[in-house]
Formats: sequence, structure tokens, C-alpha cells
Amino acid sequence: MKERLTNNLGLKFIAVFFTIVLWLVVMNVEDPIDTRTFKGISVGIRNDDIITSKGKTYSVVGEQSVEVTVKAKKSILSDLKEHPEKITAYADMQNLESRALIPVEVSISGYEDEYEEAYTNPRNLEVEIENYLSKRFPIVAETRGTVRDGYVLGPVTPNPAYITIQGGVSAINQINKVVAKADVSGMSNDGEVPAELILYDVGGVNFYARKEIKDLLAYLKTIDNGKDDLAVRRIINVPKRGIGLTTVNRITEAAQQRGISFYEALCSADLVPGLGRSISKLESFAAMIEYFRKEFVSR
Repeated sequence: MKERLTNNLGLKFIAVFFTIVLWLVVMNVEDPIDTRTFKGISVGIRNDDIITSKGKTYSVVGEQSVEVTVKAKKSILSDLKEHPEKITAYADMQNLESRALIPVEVSISGYEDEYEEAYTNPRNLEVEIENYLSKRFPIVAETRGTVRDGYVLGPVTPNPAYITIQGGVSAINQINKVVAKADVSGMSNDGEVPAELILYDVGGVNFYARKEIKDLLAYLKTIDNGKDDLAVRRIINVPKRGIGLTTVNRITEAAQQRGISFYEALCSADLVPGLGRSISKLESFAAMIEYFRKEFVSR
């Protein structure tokens, strides 16, 4: 009996080894390693108190989104295609290599040790660091409209007479004049009326009329509650994410049919017919907005 067990033992080990190797090869063929690039991944900023605690502020130069390339099993890549929000790109101020560049790192929720590599393009986030400035401006009162017939508009004074504006030196130094504009149409009595505060730059252009300022305000409104449909539509493709007018129109129609906001409709893009590949782009956008919401709430 012993002789039978030990007879051709070497061949039996080879057979077992071959079986294991064959099984591994078959498994690898069924779920091979592949590479996929995910676009429009928002980059979060970590440990920015390193800058702000020194009385400085910063702004991101260019787009605050990157492409993330992941090398992993095909099954993992398929899951990430359906759930791009699992990909997190972040720039840690602790890793500031110079006064301008921060390496962008990647983490993938649920697959921390299961992917071979993940990297971004571009590899660094460029920031502009400058001193924080607080500046006091006098408010100039202006009016529009006309008072009731038979009345004359007397002196108009703003209340308060001054306003303090804070921010980066470059932005604050662009402000040349602050105007409080009030509508006096049909007035016949003295009193206080609400006024629109307008900032003008050196060239006399309304500070809030500049595209980058309008985009920023639209982002802030969307992050706040997402109920301003015009604001969400304004920045859904800023910076460019490959979300076209056809996609926007289909989301608008879905929102109107369901009686919900535009943002709520895009957050459930999988329920909107005809979106196709745009679904993953919309999910990335929604994931970015939700990320910034959590960041602001935690501060």
C-alpha cells in the first residue's frame, strides 16, 4: 500500500502544481487586468489650514478636476464605471513641493489593496498662494427709477457708510468702487429701501458680472442646496466635462415631469432615458458637489 502511495510521487506533485497554475490562469483570463481612464474627477484640498493659519489664502489655477487612470481587474473597473464616486482625488497641502504645486493622490473606496496602480493627469494641482487682505471701502449711493409725480428726490445716503471686504490680495485690489443701488420708483415718503451692492473694478466693470465670478457664485448656490436650476445648469459643464445641451435638455424634461429640481433629476440620472454614457459624467459631477457639501458642513 505504501509503495502505491509513493509510486510516481514526483509526477503527482507536478500534476497538482499544474492544476493550480491552470486554475489561476483560467481565473485571470476570466477577470483580466485592464486599464481605464475616468474623466472629470474633482480634486479635494486637504489640510489647507497650513496656509490659512498663516494669514494667507489660496486659489486653484486652472481646473480643479483631473483624469484618473486605474489599472485593476476588469470587474473592478466595471464597478468604478458604474460608481465613479468611489474614486477620490485629493491634494494635501502637507505635500506642497513648491509654492505652486501639490501632488494629486488617489484612493478608491472598497478596493484599497485590490488595484495595481492609479494615477492622475495632470499629476499636480497648481495653486496660487497669496496674503489675506481685509480692506474697508466707502459705499457710494446710487438710485434707479423715479419718485412719484410732484415729488423730488433729496439727498441719498447709504447705511452703513462703509463695508469691509476680505479675500486674497489680488482679488481685493481689483475692487475700485462699491455702490449701493436702490430702486426709488414711485416713492413719496422718506425711508430706507433695500439696495443692491455692486462692486466695480478699475475698468468700471461690475465685479459680479465677470464670468469667473458668476461661475463661482453658481457653484456656491449649487453646493448650498442645489435648488437654483439656472445655477446648476450654468456650471454643470464648467470646466468642460463633456456634458452637452442634449443631456441638459433631457434632465430638464425629466425634472419637469417628476416635479423635482434639475439637480435632483441629475442625481438620479440612471432613471432618465437616453443619457447613455453621460450618466457616469453626471454621477461624477454630483459626487463632486456632495463632497464639497460635506467639506463645508465639517468646517
